[in-house]
This record gives sequence, C-alpha cells and structure tokens, in this order.
Amino acid sequence: HKIMVRWLSRFFHYLDRYFVARRSLPALKEVGLTCFRDLVYMEISGKVRDAVISLIDQEREGEQIDR
Repeated sequence: HKIMVRWLSRFFHYLDRYFVARRSLPALKEVGLTCFRDLVYMEISGKVRDAVISLIDQEREGEQIDR
C-alpha cells in the first residue's frame, strides 16, 4: 500500500502541490494512509487482537502453539 501511495503521489505531484495546497485539502500521501487505516487496519485489528489473545491463552494452558 505504501508503494502504491508513493507512486500515486509522484504521478499526481502537480495536482498535489498546487491544486490541493490552494484549497487547503490534505495531501495525497496523508489521504492514502488515512484510507488504509480506516479500510484495512480498523477492519482487522479486532480479529488480530482476538487471535493473539487466544494464542496467549493456549500457551498458558500448556498447549503447543506455532510461533
């Protein structure tokens, strides 16, 4: 995702530098990272947390887990 945001930022450099700056909008790089946080990270963060807690509980009970 970071690579694609970097490519888009380079491709739309002129718009990002002049059009966005004149309208006081957030930069393309910032928008890309915000979209990633909202669409990807927020969707899987709860599932990841639950999976990690489950693995910790399994290890505490003496089960063998795949590290």
